[in-house]
Amino acid sequence: MVREPTVIPSTNGLTDSLVHYLAGFPEHAAPKPIRALNDRARFRSLDRYPVTKLIEIFIVHKLARLSKASGIVVSAVNPAFCRSEIGREAGMLGGVIVA
Repeated sequence: MVREPTVIPSTNGLTDSLVHYLAGFPEHAAPKPIRALNDRARFRSLDRYPVTKLIEIFIVHKLARLSKASGIVVSAVNPAFCRSEIGREAGMLGGVIVA
C-alpha cells in the first residue's frame, strides 16, 4: 500500500520589533523611497533603525500575500518582553538597560 506523503507547511519567521511605530519615514513620499534612503542629505540616524523595521513589515506582508496559495506561512515575530538571558553577563545596570 502506498502512503500519501505528509505535507507540512513551511514556516518562515522574521524577527520584528515594535520600533516600526516610531518611524518618521518622510522618504515614503519620494518617487523612489529606497533611493531616497541613500541620499546623505536626508539621513537621520535615529530614524534609520525604525524605518528598516517598517520596511521589513512591508516585505513580510508582501511575502505572506504571495505565498498564501502555496501553503507557506510567513510571519514577523516580535520578541519584546520575552524572558531571555540576553543580559546575563551585563550586571544589574546592563539588565535595566536591556529591559
